[in-house]
Amino acid sequence: MIFRFIPIHLPDSLRLLVALCFTASFTAISTAQTLGYRIEVETVQEHTTGILAGQTTYRFHAVCDHPDDHVGAVYGDSSSAMSITSTAPFYQHDFGSETPNSINPSMFDFFPELEYDSWVTIGIEQQPAVSDGESSIATIQSIAQPWIVNFDELGQDVVMNDATGGLWYVGDQFSNGVAGDDLRVLLLQLTTAGEINGTINLQIYEEGVSDAASTSRPTLEFTSNSILGCTLQGACNFSFEATENDGSCEYCSCPEPNSTWTDQAYYPADSSDFELRIERTATHTGGVLDGQSTYRFYVGNLAADDLLSAGFGRNDMPCLIESSTSFYQNNFGHDAGSSINQILYSFSPELEHDSWVTIGEEDNSQVGDGAMDVQLVSSPQQNWLAGFQSGNAIEINDSIGGGWYVYNNSSNGIPDANGEVLIGQFTTDGDISGTLPVQVLTYNDTGLVVDKRISFAFNTINITGEWVSDGLCGCLDTLAANFSVLAVYDDGLCSYSGCTDSTACNFDSTATDDDGSCTTLDECGICGGTGIPIGDCDCSGSQLDACGICNGPGDIYECGCADIPVGDCDCNGNQLDALSVCGGSCTADADNDGICDDIDPCVGQLDA
Repeated sequence: MIFRFIPIHLPDSLRLLVALCFTASFTAISTAQTLGYRIEVETVQEHTTGILAGQTTYRFHAVCDHPDDHVGAVYGDSSSAMSITSTAPFYQHDFGSETPNSINPSMFDFFPELEYDSWVTIGIEQQPAVSDGESSIATIQSIAQPWIVNFDELGQDVVMNDATGGLWYVGDQFSNGVAGDDLRVLLLQLTTAGEINGTINLQIYEEGVSDAASTSRPTLEFTSNSILGCTLQGACNFSFEATENDGSCEYCSCPEPNSTWTDQAYYPADSSDFELRIERTATHTGGVLDGQSTYRFYVGNLAADDLLSAGFGRNDMPCLIESSTSFYQNNFGHDAGSSINQILYSFSPELEHDSWVTIGEEDNSQVGDGAMDVQLVSSPQQNWLAGFQSGNAIEINDSIGGGWYVYNNSSNGIPDANGEVLIGQFTTDGDISGTLPVQVLTYNDTGLVVDKRISFAFNTINITGEWVSDGLCGCLDTLAANFSVLAVYDDGLCSYSGCTDSTACNFDSTATDDDGSCTTLDECGICGGTGIPIGDCDCSGSQLDACGICNGPGDIYECGCADIPVGDCDCNGNQLDALSVCGGSCTADADNDGICDDIDPCVGQLDA
């Protein structure tokens, strides 16, 4: 077998041999799969100019099942034939080799085609980074079947099918072969103008453990027509058949890896930022609880140093937690969750869904180490404990009051990492509604403890199902209003504030949320402007002159803002009479003797 060539200890019982078949253009149609191992082919470059015109560079990756899987060798011999063939020669650069062991990327500037040299590898594409635990790729060939010479010097097919066999490999102590988070290990780079076909055999240590006693030999067949798709496992649209990634992978249309489906609703407090979260934790079918649902109540939005100390009720802050039917009460149950013996769950599974109140603890296994059993108190005139244990409502509204509590020095009421404290569990086939008052000890701005008494009104009719995310999906655009610094994948739900009215002069086509900024053009054509300023008479900043004219010349004529009109002799509209007197009354002087005809004694003769 081929393993006699490997200078590391590889007994047969420690091998996982995976045979994978492929054909360019590299679309897998799987006929057998084991542990998810497969070949993925990436088109690196389709060359259109220069020496490589008409050729295409491909990279082959082994896709593993686990991030710690280690690909140690690619091999072939007479019992496990291996071949990589092309209908045209493989491109081999003068400064290249059968492996990328000696490739220095700085040489690409001087010899661009070297970047597309054909080579075999395990995990590296250039000189190994020894400081990162990488190692050079070792190669072995049969004397009768010198695949290295044929491939590297002649650009011919890689064939290993004789009794001696051949391989390329890296020791399992080196990081080259580790699959990593993307589950991929690079095996080949091939540049050719032809179609590539072949079968390769891999040696893989499952989860990096070299003493695993499992061996598998699946075969994957590939057609010559490429099927594009998402090849990244973990993506919502991952396609096992696809071998060429088309960039379509997305992670947010399906539930996130650590997200859970929950039925829950939030109810605000009457006088603070605290909230009550009610979650439907189970919907029962069959058995004693058939048709019932279990709900848990949490007081939330608590600061890390806040303390939930009590749930209570009295006449001025009544407590009412009632079902439209009744609450389930198990025979081994208790009014307080902190008093339930969890050992009894194996004898009475329904006990885990008993109805109870609490401060932080759901069974007696959590009592101790600073936590205490929840204390219960009721008024002699209003025994809510007896009623609740019978499946009736919790109703506390008399002048004495009652409730459940823990001491201020106990750890029960300290909020969890989500700022919440469990305060009750209720199982019923009805709807739960009411009002729940609680006591929270918090700190004010001066550092003094403040005793807050707040109340939540609720109704489980409002509860609807939703996915509770682990935060991997969110908006990645830093310019968006809902940008998430914790998100890894963009969920396509970025929101942008702006004007969404297409008729407005400041319409923003990228806005998703109207911010009330929509406006119109003013009389000066300015979007959102205030029009002509007070004191101005136009949009250019002009003002009325002394004559009331916008940007007029002012009082510059004989008559002020205007000249003497033609025909007039003064600014008052007077004209010359027959004797050339401005504003005179003489209408005629026929003989031009300077004497108005109405007083001239001798009209028609020139007077002395």
